[in-house]
Formats: sequence, structure tokens, C-alpha cells
Amino acid sequence: MSDQLTIVVPTDFSPGSIAALDWVKRLDALGPVNVHCVNVVQDLALYMPVMAGSVPQNAPPINELKQIATESLTTFIKEYMSGREPAVVSSVLVGRPAEEICRYADEVDADMIVIGAQGHSKLAQLLIGSTTEGVVRQAQCAVLTARP
Repeated sequence: MSDQLTIVVPTDFSPGSIAALDWVKRLDALGPVNVHCVNVVQDLALYMPVMAGSVPQNAPPINELKQIATESLTTFIKEYMSGREPAVVSSVLVGRPAEEICRYADEVDADMIVIGAQGHSKLAQLLIGSTTEGVVRQAQCAVLTARP
């Protein structure tokens, strides 16, 4: 392990994601931190494999969604993390958010994932799932959750 921490900071551009950045600043105070900021684009075909041909016609193509996410991620980093050294590495991933975040963290040998927690109710978690909960359960590294 190097002297510098490597952390992955997933964002969906919500207040929870912004709250996680406070912890990034606190970790920076301990010494330089390599930050990888990621956003995950969900491909509707992943959720309907049997009906992959029936993804709604008005759904934008995945390449268009990736382009929009890349622009949004660039803006997010400029607004909230500009001027950092070392510079933030950004990546747009495609797939199921918790799985892709954990896979990426493994790929970059992250020491920690710093992720915002939305604080959904138990009912909402049952109905829509929780990316943060999935990351906590699947990650091979430490996970710090931050509430807005």
C-alpha cells in the first residue's frame, strides 16, 4: 500500500453526494489523497434482459446518457473539487450502481469508498433498493457513508 490514500467518491449529484465531499476534505487534511469520482449510468436493458428489445423507445441511447453524465461529472468536479492536488480522476461507468462502484474500487485498489447516504425509509429501500447499502455489503475496502 502506498503512502497516499486512494478513495472512490461515487456521485449522483444529490445533496448526499455533496455531503460526502466534506469527508474528502477531512481526509485531505491528513495528507494527499488520490480521489476517483465516479457516476454510474444505468442501462435499462440490464433490468429487462428478457425484454431487452422492449426498452421504451423514448429512452435515450446509452451513449447519449454517458455523454450527459460525463458533462455533469466534469461540472460537478469543477464546482466542488477544483484545484485539488493530485487532480481528481473521473469515470462514468455503465451498469448497476453498487456493483460498478465496488468493481471500480477493486480495479483502482481503493483504500476507501466515501459515499453519500440518502436516508431513505425502510419502505423506500424495499421498493427501490439502496445503492449505499449495496456498496456497504459488497465492497472489499472500507466504506464511509455521509448524510446530507
